[in-house]
Amino acid sequence: MSPIQKAVFNGVKVDFVDPPNVDPRYPKILFVHGMWGAPWIFYVWLSICYLLKIRAYALDLEPADCRSTRDYVDMVVKVLDQIGPAALIGHSNGAIIASVAASENPNKALALVRVAGSLPKGMRCIEYSGSSTAIGVPSRAASSFG
Repeated sequence: MSPIQKAVFNGVKVDFVDPPNVDPRYPKILFVHGMWGAPWIFYVWLSICYLLKIRAYALDLEPADCRSTRDYVDMVVKVLDQIGPAALIGHSNGAIIASVAASENPNKALALVRVAGSLPKGMRCIEYSGSSTAIGVPSRAASSFG
């Protein structure tokens, strides 16, 4: 039987794992898929999180609804309001959505991982990181992004 469950958090469909004896050393993870994606693209990662005793969630952005980027960002924030602060992992267009959500809600985004995604126009890595380096990128290189 799969450990992956389905629920609706603040009006947003979410697939998630809630392992017993969650390891408190690790933050919750919220996966955000890109266009034409769905939560199932993260099922392997959700299963790995379950085995590692990490609470993890994957949004269903319902691309058939033709929502705007703002609507998608709001969906991320609604889920964060329900689950609490989490590390955001966005893939493709989901990386843009996660970047905006993290930038606008730094107290809810514990970390930001962008997989195969670009940043929204005008946003630079250094602006989100709040330090002299972005994830693995020296500040002089990070400041040239965007």
